[in-house]
Amino acid sequence: MQNLKLKKAKLNLGGGMSVLYFDSFELDIENRRLSADGKALRLGSRAFDILAALATRAGQVVSKEELIRTVWPTTIVEEGALRVHLVSLRKSLGDEARKFIENVPSRGYQFLPAVRVSPSATTNRPANPIDKSTLPRTATKLLGREDFIRTTAEFFKTTRLLTIAGAGGIGKTSVAIAVARLLSEQYRVLFLDLAAHSTGETLLPSLASQLGLSVYGSNVLPAIIGELQKSATLLVFDNCEHVVDEAARAAEEILKASPSTTILATSREPLRASLERVRQLPPLEVPPEGSSAVNPSEYAGLELFVSLAGLVADESDFARPEAMTLAADIVRRLDGIPLAIELAAARAFDMDLESLHRSVADPLALLRRGRRTAPPRQQTLRAALDWSYNTLEPTQKDLLDRLSVFAGTFTADHARWVAAEDVSDEEFYDAFDGLFLKSLLNVSAAGGNYRLLVTTREYAATKLANSGFDQSCKLAHAKLCRARLAEAERDWTVLDTGSWLNEHGGLVHELRSALEWAFSEGGETRAGIDLVASSNIIWTQLGLMAEQLTHLERALAYFDQLDGVDALTEMNLRVSHGGTLYHIKSSERDQEAIEEFSKAKSIAENLRDHMNTLRAVGGMTAIHTMNGDYVEAISLAHRFNDLFGNVLPNAASRLLAHNFH
Repeated sequence: MQNLKLKKAKLNLGGGMSVLYFDSFELDIENRRLSADGKALRLGSRAFDILAALATRAGQVVSKEELIRTVWPTTIVEEGALRVHLVSLRKSLGDEARKFIENVPSRGYQFLPAVRVSPSATTNRPANPIDKSTLPRTATKLLGREDFIRTTAEFFKTTRLLTIAGAGGIGKTSVAIAVARLLSEQYRVLFLDLAAHSTGETLLPSLASQLGLSVYGSNVLPAIIGELQKSATLLVFDNCEHVVDEAARAAEEILKASPSTTILATSREPLRASLERVRQLPPLEVPPEGSSAVNPSEYAGLELFVSLAGLVADESDFARPEAMTLAADIVRRLDGIPLAIELAAARAFDMDLESLHRSVADPLALLRRGRRTAPPRQQTLRAALDWSYNTLEPTQKDLLDRLSVFAGTFTADHARWVAAEDVSDEEFYDAFDGLFLKSLLNVSAAGGNYRLLVTTREYAATKLANSGFDQSCKLAHAKLCRARLAEAERDWTVLDTGSWLNEHGGLVHELRSALEWAFSEGGETRAGIDLVASSNIIWTQLGLMAEQLTHLERALAYFDQLDGVDALTEMNLRVSHGGTLYHIKSSERDQEAIEEFSKAKSIAENLRDHMNTLRAVGGMTAIHTMNGDYVEAISLAHRFNDLFGNVLPNAASRLLAHNFH
């Protein structure tokens, strides 16, 4: 309970156990319970930690960085994750209480209500050795999960309800079974697979049956409680996501009435029940990009792939020097997701490593076959994703489909650009937060933005393609790219290079994706031309001018076929094209570069755009100077000075000095 210990230290309350009172709320930090007027409120684990951190320092401004360090002491996250859980917290507190937490611009957050503090008592529970035969067996050895399993088991010293959350196929069930086995010397363990339940109404009757009770009436809870009170029991509620409300209610009622009972749950989203602690299960570790001479035992994702593929593949496949490099790239492409890796490894039976590596670029088409003994929802990766997708609300499905247009990371504001136009801000943020809480959105360690795992993105993209709104969504994404390019242009003058690259370097991935769509059949050609014309800053600062030249020449080819393209767009295309020709093609296409600069100069002069006139003149003088045509270079500089010398008084002389240096 590292988070709890940090907050107790700040309270300085001797034993560290406390209950905080504010307005009509009671916050029991020791038992991780929030109630209003005596009624327990459902609150996610992270939201609870945020509330406790703020309430224990009521009246003080707590910085975003400090909140993140307190709530995520062992995980790298940024403001994006914090914002999501603050939204969840405000929703749980209710409309009247949302004003309790104030956002202090550029400083952090402040808890406004007056807070009273009083001590609380702890409750000890018995622990007796019991039978562990109800746990299912796992088909494969767990790799790379040892520390997670051990620390999760240790959390039960202070926690009565813990949820292992994570994306579909990440291995939650296998880890939960391993944790339960560690605890089976202390508890009687009962495993309940909720995936087999079409509704939550059958949860308690099934539990009663597992306890050996005969179910005759509709209210089985009293009999369940009576049986659970006989010995220390660990209940494992597996696959709660599609019956999350019923699972949360059952957990709360059982834990309230049976102090000797503890619950371990798995779900794509937290139960948001009182007393709940949530642990996110990360993907398996994979080799970093560009690594060579990889040892499989150093990366759990690679070790899993090699061990499983080795069961069905020719051993000589992995004896070759390049085999590990190919295998490492495969598990990277699959984001370290155990289910995806397992399904890919199974294809080594009928595909050699090279073919598998080529095909894994489309994981959803490839991984269509899994273990015969696996549950139906895990027979293929698509089935696992179907299982997750079908639990979403319509607005969440719609938003997830639309988010597949992002090639890399994005912010909530970026996501709002591509959301349906008829969705209100409140509906959007409800859907966005829901996707995050259901583990379909991941927080990227780099910059704290969001991302879809590649398998999730590919799946959602297939849904988007058949949605009827895919073209309008991709056009919205292209417009977002245009707005972000303008922001990058502005920031170039105020940020240092490192900060600018951190902030805007990733935009190139979105730009490529938007351009691919814009110039494809059914795309929006004008949007593509506009993106190419306004993206010079990205290509040049990232050193991608050769790629830029390809896009420019494609845009210019379309440009000549269109009517009504504005002069500013043409000017930017021409001056960028001339510059890339000069830098990439050197003397090979100098005359063409001069012609492009000349066209750009004429447009810029008509627009009275002195800066772009200077760019065009500068390009032409550079070419003339390089080719020894000094007279023409000087003549161009003088003509520029005649036009704009009063605006840029020393520009012409500096231009000549630079070129003749």
